[in-house]
Amino acid sequence: MVERFFRDLSQQAILPGSFGSVAELVDAINRYLSRHNLEPKRYVWHADGQEVLNKIRRAWASRHKSCNFGFIVCFRVNFSEVR
Repeated sequence: MVERFFRDLSQQAILPGSFGSVAELVDAINRYLSRHNLEPKRYVWHADGQEVLNKIRRAWASRHKSCNFGFIVCFRVNFSEVR
């Protein structure tokens, strides 16, 4: 959920702006946090854990099949040990 918060912060406060100094950037972040804290919204996880693991398995399987880059090492993950 932390990643989602920082994505929102980036998209709503940082990316739309142009900052001439670090102080201006910090001010923009603080303004976003002040607005956000007036009406905070919870980030709720909706995905089923097994579905996430299945998606990861498919991605790793696809990557493993196409992994022929010479110096890049492909790792195999034993998902039966992931709980």
